Amino acid sequence: MKQSDSDKNLSLLKQVYSEILILRRNELGYTQKEAAEKCGITTKQYSNIERRECLPGSQTSSNMKIALGIDLNKVVDLAVEKGYVVTDKYK
Repeated sequence: MKQSDSDKNLSLLKQVYSEILILRRNELGYTQKEAAEKCGITTKQYSNIERRECLPGSQTSSNMKIALGIDLNKVVDLAVEKGYVVTDKYK
């Protein structure tokens, strides 16, 4: 069964968020628990994002940007580099 573009996009975004979070958390020397606390979410929620089980919501993304210095433009750029398919769905 062929994976749809939207499924590929979701998988790519999860992968990119995970890679960036792990890299940034390690750069800062935080445990998952410490990073989660700084972002205002539970350790379980944070862990789920790092394990590619879900994407952060808009408020959590905003908190991550502030607390961990995650550049959301970098997330999008990396996703596009890895094959994120831009559609005209939202035009």
